[in-house]
Order: sequence, then C-alpha cells, then structure tokens
Amino acid sequence: MSLLDKLKSPDSGVKTEQRSHHAAAAISSTTTGTAAKGGFRVEFGPSRKDILNFTNQLAVMIRAGISLQDSLESVGSQIEKEKFRFVVLDLKSRIESGQSFSQALAEHPEVFNNLYINMIAAAEISGSMSSMLQQLTDYLDQEAETRSQVISAMVYPGIIATMAVVCVTFLMTFVLPRFLKVFAGKEHLLPGPTKAIMFISGIMSNYWFIVFPAIAGIIGGFWYLTSKTEAGKAWWDQMKLRLPLLKTLCRCLYIT
Repeated sequence: MSLLDKLKSPDSGVKTEQRSHHAAAAISSTTTGTAAKGGFRVEFGPSRKDILNFTNQLAVMIRAGISLQDSLESVGSQIEKEKFRFVVLDLKSRIESGQSFSQALAEHPEVFNNLYINMIAAAEISGSMSSMLQQLTDYLDQEAETRSQVISAMVYPGIIATMAVVCVTFLMTFVLPRFLKVFAGKEHLLPGPTKAIMFISGIMSNYWFIVFPAIAGIIGGFWYLTSKTEAGKAWWDQMKLRLPLLKTLCRCLYIT
C-alpha cells in the first residue's frame, strides 16, 4: 500500500485525511504521470521546471505533516524522468543512512545549486523547513518567469544577429573574392581598410576548411572553460557583471 493509500484509509482520522487530500492535490497538479515503459528514448537531466515542481510538492507535503523521508518517497515515485527519480530516491536513502537533507542535496551538485543547498541548511538549523521550501518555490517560480521574459525579449535580436553573421559570411566567402580579380595588380591603389577586408575574404574563401572548424573550436573551448572549470566560471561571472549589455541581462535574471 502506498503512502497516499495509507493516508486515505478510514481509520487514519480526520486530520490525516485532510493532510492526504492536500498532498494528493499538490502532487496531481504538478506531475504529468509515470514514465512510459519500454522503447528507446533520449532523456536529459531535470529542468528548472522539474526542480520547481519537486520543491513545490515537497513543501506542501512537509507542511501537511508528512515526514521528509515519506515525502521524498512519494514524490520520487511519481517523477517521470528516470534520472531525476533516481536522484530523489537517493536523497531519501542518504537521509535514512544518517545524512541531513542539505548534505544529501550536496551530493548532487549537478541538480541542486549552492543557493538551494544553503537555504535548506539554514532551514534545518532554524527548524522552518516547510516555510523555506515555500520560499524556494516562490523564488524558483519568479526566476523562471523572469528568465522566460528575458529570453522572449532576446529572440528578435538573436535572429537579427544570426542573419547578420550569415550575410557577412556569405559576402566575405563568395562575393568579395570576385572583386579580387578586378583589382588584381592594383592593390596599391586601395585604402588600408579595403585591403584588410579583401585579405580576410581571401583567407575565408581559400582556407574555409580551417577557418570554420577553428572558430567552432574556439567557441567550444570558451564554453568548456566557462561552464566546466571553476576558474573559468569565476572569470565569466565577473565578466557578466561588467560587460554593458550582459550585466543588465544578468541582473534581471539573477537578482529577482
């Protein structure tokens, strides 16, 4: 018999039935069903929405008086994504083995960030777990809304920037090389900026098989350094708060 079935049993009392009603309502409103069995599918880690739903469900069940272990088991058993379900059930196992909730969360830094872990640690000290989980839910919800608004506002500039890059690449690779033949032998008559542009165009058209992979490698290396290394993360965080355009966007995203 599942936890919710026990809570709904006739001999559990009126108070327990009320707790069960609120917990079941919270779970049914924030989950989408169990995972489909069989077949091949590509599954990624939990999204921000998954973390938000998990925190919201947990806050409601803790506030209803259900123990943390039972809440994690009940919520985890209904999570659709297998990877996230494993993480939640692992949290329950670690708590049962003697770790605190914040210590168990710290074992999964790829899912729960430092802010989340530290707020849970503060709740454990102050004894206000349900209210802290609700505050986390409100914060994550507001962060998701702000992020969605910023991303929506950046769609049009992103499309324009992409089209500009494509057009410039086309001109430098296919159009300008035709003018090189026209000005052959007359390079000394051209101004410096024109010579520089035509030089770059010649490199892009003749050595495109080196230029474009090199650009992709630089972008990939930059992404790796700023997202996978501690020194790179610290440097990029500082730059995001200094660059004129990025600092405004980051303040909208992170200071909510």
